[in-house]
Amino acid sequence: MIGLTINGDRISDRMIVERITIQPAQVKKNYINVPGADGRLDLTEALGVRVYDVRDINITIKRKIPKMTRWLELYCELLQAFDGKIVDIVLDADPEFLYRGRVTKVTPEKDGKIRGVTLGITADPYKYKLKRTVKTFEVSGRLETSLPNLFRPVVPEITTDAEMHITFSGQTIAISPGTMQIPEIMLEAGEHSIILSGTGTISFSYQEAAL
Repeated sequence: MIGLTINGDRISDRMIVERITIQPAQVKKNYINVPGADGRLDLTEALGVRVYDVRDINITIKRKIPKMTRWLELYCELLQAFDGKIVDIVLDADPEFLYRGRVTKVTPEKDGKIRGVTLGITADPYKYKLKRTVKTFEVSGRLETSLPNLFRPVVPEITTDAEMHITFSGQTIAISPGTMQIPEIMLEAGEHSIILSGTGTISFSYQEAAL
């Protein structure tokens, strides 16, 4: 049995989730033909990172309904609930992540008295951790620590109650009390060392995501 929750609604408790297919995200490739030169110029990573296109998710859900009128009621219910909407999908098999996308198709399915629909979803290339990562540090003088990140590059939201200095990738940046994002502090995949200098509390909040 496939466990499935969509937008907080535990679908698998009241329907049969027959099949879920999640297409892998594909890198956006960018090639330019150069007259008079062999091959092509590859600009896929011109900005220093790989970027990914949307991917397709298809979910077939069914229920035993003996009467056609009941089936039409169910189909209308599912159309109204999902068609054209952005949905967050959580699978029991991958419970720490959610997939997000827009439902672009609600296609009726029939197999004898078993009736249902297939939801066609155009989804983000990444799956997101259910909870944002929040790292909070009490700083008194100088503190060396690190920030982890799964895969997708992300600029964390930084909140501090005092003036501080952050050293990241060899660059030291002065910050004032408040909440901010600093483009120079971008976390790629892996563990990132930082040095915090000052006296006060500082938090880093960001959404981790993986393919």
